[in-house]
Amino acid sequence: MVRSKALSSIVLTAVSVMVGGGHVVYAADGADRLHTAAARPEPSPISADARNMALAEEWLERFRTASIDRSQLDPRMSSLLTDDFARGGSHFVQPYGKVLAMYPYERRETADAIATFYHVTFVKQALTWIVSIGRSGKIDGLTLRRKPHDVIYQAVLRGQD
Repeated sequence: MVRSKALSSIVLTAVSVMVGGGHVVYAADGADRLHTAAARPEPSPISADARNMALAEEWLERFRTASIDRSQLDPRMSSLLTDDFARGGSHFVQPYGKVLAMYPYERRETADAIATFYHVTFVKQALTWIVSIGRSGKIDGLTLRRKPHDVIYQAVLRGQD
């Protein structure tokens, strides 16, 4: 995960608003593109820490239901991830339906965080869910995407010390 020293951001694709030290974007087309994503080969699973796997599953459900547990978030991430943003994100995640399967397939480590990529099969489409855990042991990044550069929902803290 590339980190910038200058910006904290939350991304959802399309409508953009500045919020304090961060950036919030909502996906205008999330549900509209359910059936248009081209099929891609499924990635191969890797092993992952059981705690991180459970956290990834829990937070995907939290975004589906817009129920945020701020105690699990980096404090700076918590200030960016507003309740309104969570409710808006839920609107874009719910149309994919129930999660049928989920497994980790990639791990990227930087000086500031470890991001684990999960292949998630929903009723309607397979997507990638990325959870980043910072040095504090708290969540500092969450992304749901169809493929690279095709983000549905993203909340990422940038500029770690």
